[in-house]
Amino acid sequence: MRQKETDNIRKFFGHTDENGVSNLIKAKSAKIIRRVDTTDKNKSYEQSDTVMEDNGYPGVVEEEGKMIGFGIHIFNEDVYPLQSFEIYLRKCDLEGELDLSDSEDLIFVDLYHNKVNSVMLGNMPAMRILGLQDNELYEIDPTGLPACQGIDIGMNHLVSIDVSHNPELVELYINNNLFHEIDLSAVPKLKYFYCHGNCIEHLDTRNNPLLRHLNATDNPMISIRTLAPQREEEIPLELYGEEGGYVGLKFNPVYNAQWKETGEWSQSYYAYAKEGYVFEGWYENGEKVSEESIWYDTYGTGRILYAKFRKA
Repeated sequence: MRQKETDNIRKFFGHTDENGVSNLIKAKSAKIIRRVDTTDKNKSYEQSDTVMEDNGYPGVVEEEGKMIGFGIHIFNEDVYPLQSFEIYLRKCDLEGELDLSDSEDLIFVDLYHNKVNSVMLGNMPAMRILGLQDNELYEIDPTGLPACQGIDIGMNHLVSIDVSHNPELVELYINNNLFHEIDLSAVPKLKYFYCHGNCIEHLDTRNNPLLRHLNATDNPMISIRTLAPQREEEIPLELYGEEGGYVGLKFNPVYNAQWKETGEWSQSYYAYAKEGYVFEGWYENGEKVSEESIWYDTYGTGRILYAKFRKA
């Protein structure tokens, strides 16, 4: 690794919490989570060569002297999607600031479920996956990640993100933050988008025709403008909340208990009444079409719906 890159990693692992316990001690005591896939891959990494445990940095993956990963040890894998790996740095209570701005060779970061309060990114042309869900982040700047395909920053304290420089983005998760708006017009390849649990009032995904997994619930949304999922032609699917309430939309595959897709798909609409109001019904072309506040519709249907409410 470059000297400055090594210094930044050393500084992060040297950070101590209020009890004097360092990130290094936490990482070394972490339980390894293993998932095995028997799929034969041509690419193979050996643990002794790639995980820097001998140098004191568990979970840091190297290839030919370059740091390519932070958090996952990959065995037989083409990086994306992940097939077989060991996770070292999830749920370790790691905290402090992580400076990756000099890590130009980095391909993936996996720091889910920690307490990291700052991750500094720079010009990172190789980066494909950025996984920072459930930390203590207040801002993140992915504008130097032009090849990035997946960003998961859910469950933080973020109010915005600029993805206008991430044209390869396929997955984006911003759920359970403090967003009031999100601009997705520059990510036409987007297939997965979760924004539930924010403060968004208006959502427009009409520039994302490939979108097939959407969770836009639990927001004070007045309007949602998207396209009916998985249709060859572009058919509008729009929801509007009238005075007294809000709307939500979700479409996604149905999963079984093992989180495997069953082959079935779901499309549902949500109506949320403000205090002092009750939901009256969904209206299409002036006619009431449902009185269900959560209405499960035929997957792939295009509609323009209005949720109406009345005072209690």
